[in-house]
Amino acid sequence: MKLIKIEQNCTHITFPYVSHLLKKALEYNDGEYLIEDIYSSLLDGRLTLWVGCSEKDKQIVFAGTTAIIEYPQYSVLEIIHIGAENNKFIRCIKDMWDKDSELMKYIKLNNLKRVELLGRSGWLKALNKVGFKKSYTALTKDI
Repeated sequence: MKLIKIEQNCTHITFPYVSHLLKKALEYNDGEYLIEDIYSSLLDGRLTLWVGCSEKDKQIVFAGTTAIIEYPQYSVLEIIHIGAENNKFIRCIKDMWDKDSELMKYIKLNNLKRVELLGRSGWLKALNKVGFKKSYTALTKDI
């Protein structure tokens, strides 16, 4: 699997090929984003688009978005959305966290200390294998 960071000026070309994958991620959120919001956030640079390509199948198998969050003491990469074809993302996780992956190079280039992800509890089982741990529990209340 090859992970590719899509440059901001290529979003308009790539987005039509991956929007159906990102819509899958929206099925599990609380309405914070619509697909149009993701697109505009990618165009203005608030989000970064990543795609995973299966070298075996020669196709895009997942798409995700990230944002750099700057805390007072350090900055982190937050994974905002992940959508995949038939859970193929789970099978590609190990490759993403390889020290030579494009994602890890991006993290080092931007001097990021940590990666954060809000997600359903099933993510912990999958990401635990590459060093993720549960740090918080997110609680929400609609007003």
